[in-house]
Amino acid sequence: MHKPGPLDCFVMDSFTLKPQKPGPLSGITFVVKDNIAISGHISSFGSSKWRETHQKSRQHAPVIRKILGNGGRIVGLVKLDQMTFSLVGNIPEGTAPINPLYPYRFTGGSSSGTASAIAGKIAQVGIGTDTGGSIRVPAASCGQYAIRPSYGMIDTNGVVPLASSFDTVGIMSMNAELIKKTFLAVKADKKLAQVKVKRIILPIDILKTVSPEAAGAARKAAMLIAKALGWRIVNKKFDSFLNAQLSELYTRIQGREVWASHSKWATQNYASLFPEVQSRLKKAEEFAKSSFKVIEADKQARRKYPKRLSGYLGRDTIVILPIMYGLPPKRNASDNELLEFRKIALRLSSPAGLSGFPEAVMPIRLDQKRHTYGIGILGPKNSDLSLLESMIAISKINK
Repeated sequence: MHKPGPLDCFVMDSFTLKPQKPGPLSGITFVVKDNIAISGHISSFGSSKWRETHQKSRQHAPVIRKILGNGGRIVGLVKLDQMTFSLVGNIPEGTAPINPLYPYRFTGGSSSGTASAIAGKIAQVGIGTDTGGSIRVPAASCGQYAIRPSYGMIDTNGVVPLASSFDTVGIMSMNAELIKKTFLAVKADKKLAQVKVKRIILPIDILKTVSPEAAGAARKAAMLIAKALGWRIVNKKFDSFLNAQLSELYTRIQGREVWASHSKWATQNYASLFPEVQSRLKKAEEFAKSSFKVIEADKQARRKYPKRLSGYLGRDTIVILPIMYGLPPKRNASDNELLEFRKIALRLSSPAGLSGFPEAVMPIRLDQKRHTYGIGILGPKNSDLSLLESMIAISKINK
C-alpha cells in the first residue's frame, strides 16, 4: 500500500498490479481512478462511507483487464471527488490532491488524483472517467493531453456510475502518443469513423465568454493545427450548441440519472456527504420529480442535439473550445468562486456530453505569459482516432 506522499493523490489502500503478459502497453505505467472495479478491492467513489457500505469487486473492469492483458503496469489507485460529483478537485476522501503545475490551485475534478499523479510524473498514463468534464477539466488544469472518447468507445462496465448515459472512461498523459497507444489497446470492439478533417471552426462568440488568455490560447491552438495539418480556419458562431440553456438541459438529465442510481444510498448516508454534493443531490431529486411533460421534452431536446451538431460539423470539421474560463481555482477560493468555476466549466464541456462526440484536450502555453490553458478539440461522432492523430501532430510543435 502507498503512503499519502507529497501530492496526496493515492487513496488510502492503493496498491500495484503487474501486467499479465507482454503486449503493446509493456513498459508503460498507469494510475487508475478509484471508481473503476479491481478484483478484491472496494472502490472508494471518493467516500469512506461508500467503502463501509459496499462489497469488494469480484472481477476487474474490462478496461483494467485490457491494460494488464496488453502489458501495462498499474502503479496505484488514485483519489477522486466524492461520488465524482465535482469539477473542482476539492472534495475527495482525505486531503485534496496537489496540482504540480500550480501548487496553489486545485487540480480540477473529479479525476483529481489521476491528473495530480500524471503531472507529478508518478505514472505515464492516467485512466479516469468523464461524465460532464471530469477528464477534460483536470487535464486542462494540470497541463496535460487527454481524450474523452466517443460515448461507448471504451467499455464502462465495472465503473461506478454517476449518470450512465453520459459516463465515459477517458485517458490523460503528458505524452500524446501514449494516449493513442492506450486508446487502441483498451477501446471496445467498435468501428471508428473514417474522418478526413479539412476545417477548424474557431467559435468567435464563445471566445468572448472566456478570459482573454483562454481565448488567445484557443486561437493559438487553431493556428498550430492549421500549421501542422494544413486545415483551414473558419470563424463561425457556436452559441446554438453551447449556451446556458443547454447546460441546464444537461444538468437536469444528469441529475435524474444520478438520483435513479444513488438516491437510496445517498438518503441513508446523507450526513457523510459534502455540503455541495448534498445540494446537487437535492437538485437531482427535484429534477427527478419533474412532470412527465417536462421530462419528455428534455429527452426530445437531447435526441435532437447530436443530429443538429452532426449536421453542423459534417465529416470534415472540428471545433476548438476552451475547457475552462481561464486557470483552475485557487485552493483558498470562496464557495461562490468555486460554484462559478464549475458553472462555466460545465457549460463549456456540455457539447461532448450531450452529443456523445469525442473531445481531445491539449495544453497551450501563451508566449506572453507562462501559464498553460487547456483547449479542447471537439470532433464528429466516432472520430476519436482522427483527434488523437491531430493531437500527436500538434504536440510535436506545441512548445
